Amino acid sequence: ATLKSVSGQYSQGATVLDQCFSEDFQVIVANPSTNAWTGSITKSNDARLTYSAMYCSTCNPSGLTSSIVVDGDANSGAQAPVACFSGQQCIATQQATTTTTSTLTATMTSTLSMTSTLTT
Repeated sequence: ATLKSVSGQYSQGATVLDQCFSEDFQVIVANPSTNAWTGSITKSNDARLTYSAMYCSTCNPSGLTSSIVVDGDANSGAQAPVACFSGQQCIATQQATTTTTSTLTATMTSTLSMTSTLTT
């Protein structure tokens, strides 16, 4: 398994990670800061022509990562229908197993201070 970690502060609308992977992967996100970030975690199986959301089963509430908020506390629930709160690590996975090359794009719609780990 390959492990890639991305962390730092990102401007609104910034793409945090855009990379191709030849294996199935999952994304682990956590925000140690009490400044929430809201965005999307999507993947493409067709060379970036179309994107689909991943699924976060460890988020509360769980759901598709087309809109997700990640916060070190729990006061930003109105920002997205899927949430990862209290600095916990949440895991976004592919909805269906695929053998094609996938491209991961994580785009945040607010200023981001995050730590995320990608495992394949």
